[in-house]
Amino acid sequence: MLKNEWGAKDPIKNGRSWESLPISLSAYYDTITIHHSGNAKNYMTIQQLQDKEQNDGYADIPYHFAIDSKGNIYEGRPIYIKGAHTAGANTSNIGIVLMSDLDYQNKGLSFEKFLVENYINGNGGASTAMRKSLTNLVSYLNSQYGIQYLGGHIEKINDTRYCPGDGGMKIVNYLRQKFNMQIPIKQ
Repeated sequence: MLKNEWGAKDPIKNGRSWESLPISLSAYYDTITIHHSGNAKNYMTIQQLQDKEQNDGYADIPYHFAIDSKGNIYEGRPIYIKGAHTAGANTSNIGIVLMSDLDYQNKGLSFEKFLVENYINGNGGASTAMRKSLTNLVSYLNSQYGIQYLGGHIEKINDTRYCPGDGGMKIVNYLRQKFNMQIPIKQ
């Protein structure tokens, strides 16, 4: 679903990362990084995701695509704008976020956040529709850009967050095998 179809707000560009890509997209992209909205409200709406990310200091949704539990695929950051989803490793990298908490082990959380996660927010999960849409999106992006690398956020950069969680990494490993892609080069 394009941004104008889901009622997106305009990006907040002043002083925030918003870089147009100067070259052919098929020559630029070779990586897909999968994320989850994790440890937040499960199954948030696309509007809630945009609000959260803009309140956290991003110009817009930092990912190029977002997928909800019903399998709807939303345009986040336009594909011709450099992503902002993996700090220091966004070059040639398409970001996709699954709008659910897929970290069933709750790794890397402080004790307080662990309690909130287990007793208030709970864990979400990847619905069948979400997984099917992700598979179709990865297939499409591969056909358009010849993707070489597919990984979870935690595989792309050294970070304390365990993203996309153990549930998300199972999906990443399945897709990597299905599409014969490699683990991304860690930066």
